[in-house]
Amino acid sequence: MKKAITILLAAVMITSAFAGCAGSANSSSETTAPATASAAAETTAPTEATTATLSQTDDAIVDAGLKVDENGKIIDKNGKEVKTEDGKVEVKTEDGKTVKVDADDVKGANDNKKAVSSSNNSSSSKTSASSSKKSSSSTSGNKTSGSSSSSNKSSSSSNKNSSGNKTSSGSTTTKKPSTSSSTKPKTVAVTSVKLSKSSLTITQGKSSSFTVTINPSNASNKSYTAYTSNSNATVSCSGSKVTVTGKKAGSCTITVKASNNKSATCKVTVKAQATSKPTTVTDDTKLTHKQIASESTMKKVTDYINSYFSDLGFVYDTSLNKDNTGWLLAQTKLYPGDYYVSLNQIKKEIAEYFYDTLESVFAVNDEPLGEVVPFSDVRFNCYYEKRADGEYNIFFAY
Repeated sequence: MKKAITILLAAVMITSAFAGCAGSANSSSETTAPATASAAAETTAPTEATTATLSQTDDAIVDAGLKVDENGKIIDKNGKEVKTEDGKVEVKTEDGKTVKVDADDVKGANDNKKAVSSSNNSSSSKTSASSSKKSSSSTSGNKTSGSSSSSNKSSSSSNKNSSGNKTSSGSTTTKKPSTSSSTKPKTVAVTSVKLSKSSLTITQGKSSSFTVTINPSNASNKSYTAYTSNSNATVSCSGSKVTVTGKKAGSCTITVKASNNKSATCKVTVKAQATSKPTTVTDDTKLTHKQIASESTMKKVTDYINSYFSDLGFVYDTSLNKDNTGWLLAQTKLYPGDYYVSLNQIKKEIAEYFYDTLESVFAVNDEPLGEVVPFSDVRFNCYYEKRADGEYNIFFAY
């Protein structure tokens, strides 16, 4: 009977010692706590009950996905911090028991689990680890540095202390930020905006473009805004390219402005869109400059003017020219542009110009030409000459 009592007391001491491993490594009160009533009730099989409790606690920690981050905080499998109470967090074992564990227990459980996995003998490793814990702790009932679990916890504490987050005793310290990493990068301001073109000439409905250069090349903010002064043209930006599209005949200014209001401008001229060339040309058809400055148009103009003055009573004389008499001059370069005037407009304008100029030559007291000098007393000849530049001179000799 005495021998039986001695064995029972030894079992109680072992159970009491290992019940403290599930608590905080820094709490001496938990490691020296007396055995509970439930622990005493299990004294009939002390070794098996104690081993099962420790193994299940480790499994519960690993199954819950609990880990210790670099700051010593307990996190779940999703990396979120788990709320603790007095530095502990509760986990449930497979048999429904609730066990409070701290960071050191979480670290130890994960280390033990890794060791078991690497040996490919899960069940025997758990039993060996449990036996090792019981053997190393049975003499004093406290956690010692000689146990596998305690050894893992010491390593964890030492690692935390070296990182500046926790000391070996588990107290929290403040990690000072690195001076180099907290230094803000220097801001480089824009000094100028350059455009590849200072002016553009485009036809209505057509587009042209220029490129934008923001200086210096290492400016912190190289963004820019392009806008037009009116609706004669629109702008669009793509990277460093600005595209201008003519909308209405006229002019406008395109401004390109950087983030700090440095800017540059481009002057834009929008020409009217040319209408399609008519298939049938009549004397009322508006002509291109190329059509006006042509042999056929000049012959029609001079024939008309000779007929016009002959009908007034002037005497047509083909022997007259600019070298042997007085003369007046009209030129095709006075009609620039595309689809500017018709043949009838040109004939009328030149004929009236010659008559008005001739009247001013013979003017007396502002009297009409026919009264000062009878038309029949005036000889004339209208003819044309082609110039080297492709234009035509129309002479009215009198």
